[in-house]
Amino acid sequence: MHPECGEVGYPAETSATGLLKRVLENGELRVAGVQWSKGKHADYNTDPENTTGFWPEFMTDIVQKLSAHYNKPITLKRVYYVSYTLVGHAVANGDDDMSEPSTS
Repeated sequence: MHPECGEVGYPAETSATGLLKRVLENGELRVAGVQWSKGKHADYNTDPENTTGFWPEFMTDIVQKLSAHYNKPITLKRVYYVSYTLVGHAVANGDDDMSEPSTS
């Protein structure tokens, strides 16, 4: 942890609450989105299970770091919807944990 950088660190698994607690208990982070692609920046179309680009790689890195820190497997589950409105509803209703960036 580097306080000078503003990093918070990881809470103990036993004191985790909310989304983190659910992810640690279920071993899955559910990310809602819409399939899209924009050159080398992101591609959710070609292989939806193995997306590419900055945001997909960023999310994969987050899950890998959580898995390593808590010493347990945590997977990233992408859930695709036909519109960003449905993505918003899924996250608001708690069906999915968060959303990835949109094309707009």
